[in-house]
Amino acid sequence: MTNYHLLAPLVYTTLLVVILTFTLAWRRSTEVAEAPAEPTTYFCDVVSPPRTWKWQRDWGHYEVDRGKALFKMHCAFCHNKNMRDNMTGPALGGVYERWYPDTTQLKAYLRDPAAFLDTTQLARPLQLHREWGEMVKPTYQTLTDDDIWNLLAYIEAVY
Repeated sequence: MTNYHLLAPLVYTTLLVVILTFTLAWRRSTEVAEAPAEPTTYFCDVVSPPRTWKWQRDWGHYEVDRGKALFKMHCAFCHNKNMRDNMTGPALGGVYERWYPDTTQLKAYLRDPAAFLDTTQLARPLQLHREWGEMVKPTYQTLTDDDIWNLLAYIEAVY
């Protein structure tokens, strides 16, 4: 007669090892890669001819590839990759235009949304916060200014 009660810990341990292995492999595949070797795709290579609205920034020297990697790592879980359609979070296309000229506020919002929403008087972010069920974005304190500009360049390139 087989002692099945002795096999249960072995089965559970094996399942745990398999799950951890796949989880670690997935996490490694989604990490931001090191800065890509040349050639790098710049915004001016993706969007042509350049738009000439008054808020238009010269995105030419920002790294779209780095912005794409940052988008995948920080934003893709909630925001649609086409930048036009809503998903769990709102569409991101045109985000720079909506925040122009106060990009300091935009950077503050991206780095710590909860703290920003507690202190802001700006109507648009407060309205979005209410419309989306008062969900709070994760904080991204480690994003540098260059990271944010690369991310915005990618969003504008796709949009």
